[in-house]
Order: sequence, then C-alpha cells, then structure tokens
Amino acid sequence: MSQVPGTPPRSARRRILVGLAVLVLTAAGCATVAPGLTDGGLQTHVLTAPAGATARPASGPVLLVAPPIARAGFDSRRMAYVQRPFELSYFARNEWADTPARMLHPLLVQVLEAQGAFRAVLAGPNAAAADLRLDTEVLALQQEFLTEPSVTRVALRAQVVDLASREVLATQVFEAIEPAASADPYGGVVGLNRALHVVLGRLAAFVAMAASGAERRPPATR
Repeated sequence: MSQVPGTPPRSARRRILVGLAVLVLTAAGCATVAPGLTDGGLQTHVLTAPAGATARPASGPVLLVAPPIARAGFDSRRMAYVQRPFELSYFARNEWADTPARMLHPLLVQVLEAQGAFRAVLAGPNAAAADLRLDTEVLALQQEFLTEPSVTRVALRAQVVDLASREVLATQVFEAIEPAASADPYGGVVGLNRALHVVLGRLAAFVAMAASGAERRPPATR
C-alpha cells in the first residue's frame, strides 16, 4: 500500500502513538494524588478546642494556666496507638504538629476564657497577677485497636491551686472515649479531637466550680 503524501512514516507514527499513551497514563496516575502530597509523605495533624464565642469577663478571680506536662509516652510529636494492652506504638508516617502538651496550652486558655467565670485567664509561668493556677497533665492521647471498630482515648489530670495559700483546691481526672471515624490515623485524629472537646468542656466546668468555692472561703490567716 502506498503512503499518503504528507503523512509521517509508519515507524514515526508508532513512536508518536506510544508517546501519547505514556502521557495519558502519566496524567491519569497524577490525578489520583492530592496536590502537594507524595506517596509515603509525612502527614501532620493538630488538636482543636470546641467552637464557641468568648464570654464577657466576669468579676471573678484571675486564673493562670500553667504549661501542661505529659506522661512518658505522650511527650513527643509522635502519634500513639495501642494494639495490645500495656504496649504503646507510634505511627510511622503521621505525627502531631507539636507535642500534645504544647498544643493543649492555648486550647485550655481558649475554653476557660469562653467559660466566662474569670476576670482574666493568663498563659505562661508568671503568677504575679493571678489568684489561682491550673496545672494539667496529659495522661493518654491514643487510638486503640483493641476492639472493632477502633476507639480513641483522651485523659487529662487537672489541679487547681490557690496561689495565696499554696493550697490545692481540687484535683480530678477527666477521660473520654470516642469511636474513631475510620480505621486509620486520620480517623483517629478526628476521634481524638471529639474526645478532647468532651474533656475540655468538663474541665472548664470543674475549674469554674473550684474557683467559685475559693471565692466563698474566708481569707487565709497569716
């Protein structure tokens, strides 16, 4: 069969078709990858506080929120999970944006300001202008694969201290368990944030009650 004038040779056309096929397959593969992500990339997650407007400051005491601490195993950016009792493991390709304790600090200030029981809520180590101090410790922040579906657990210990008398007014442990949204690290992050919102709400009410009791107490004698 004679070649139509103006068309490239058969071998050249074959190379062109092969090249087009490669381009189509490459484009199809790229379309399945989210922008800015590559296979095996590190995923970074955050903790949040419950949404809510900040209440007008009351005439109550000034509260200092001390920087939280964390129990061993939860004092790094690694995201913890449990597959067997008494054994803590960590996801290899998922981590927190900061340590849980450092992420928790501004969230505590936010929910306590919104609670409206304090004249001011301070963050930081300076206690000069404060009446009360809130100390907290992260006891657990983990996804648990001990059941199906997996669940998430958040546990915090809270302690309210009267700075004038150095007396511990109240201590309590707050814990919440929520189902994971899915059986993967992101599903665990969603569940952990839900559990944290429950814990923070209970903790804010606890601190407000402790502060109210402190105001009704007679002044300490020197």
